[in-house]
Amino acid sequence: MYFISKKFKVAIGHRLLDHPGKCGSFHGHNFIIEIQVSSTVLNKHNMIIDFSELEEIVEVELEALDHAALLNRKDNMLEAFKQYNQKIQLIGEGDPTAEALSYYLFYQLKDAFLYLKIKLEEVKVWENDSSMACYREDQWRL
Repeated sequence: MYFISKKFKVAIGHRLLDHPGKCGSFHGHNFIIEIQVSSTVLNKHNMIIDFSELEEIVEVELEALDHAALLNRKDNMLEAFKQYNQKIQLIGEGDPTAEALSYYLFYQLKDAFLYLKIKLEEVKVWENDSSMACYREDQWRL
């Protein structure tokens, strides 16, 4: 099995309604998004996929998130952001955590890679140099 990964940087603001600490206030991160894909075969160029092709696929999704406000659907700031034509993304049912973002991106990207017969292995979301959340599909369930 062959694996490759690529990192992307994207600036995103968010707040976590249910968080008792600082993350309950609107703030931003320069997130690092790491995408890992795999294949059992290589293409005619002896690659899984060219890194530039991988980038084209991922950048479509990241453009929608770049400088956006990730908000909980229940956030009272939602209407204010809409009123001032701010870029908003709702990525799930709850708070827009790093875990929720990794899950969201995984399922936004999965089919694009499957179409190319490449498996999306995991999406890592780094909030900073030492804090990362990851989503990958797994056969094992609790």
